[in-house]
Amino acid sequence: MALSTTPADAATGTLILSSSPSGPRIVFNNPTAGCHSTTSAFTTVTNRTNVFATVYQGAQCQGMSLVVAPGTNPMPVGERLSVSVPS
Repeated sequence: MALSTTPADAATGTLILSSSPSGPRIVFNNPTAGCHSTTSAFTTVTNRTNVFATVYQGAQCQGMSLVVAPGTNPMPVGERLSVSVPS
């Protein structure tokens, strides 16, 4: 029997950031805790993790923020450049 575990400071599930429903996507499987900046803006978040994720307008989790609940289907969030996952 094989066991698969995630680090204690990781969310369980998938977090998807995209620039449109059919556009490029950034996928975090079992995302680690902390701030994750992107190189290009995303406008939609799909949060299929077990934690709340916070998206920010600026890089390095700066600027206006919006919280995305766990289990959220694609949700428009406006132009964002970073996301924070809690520990």
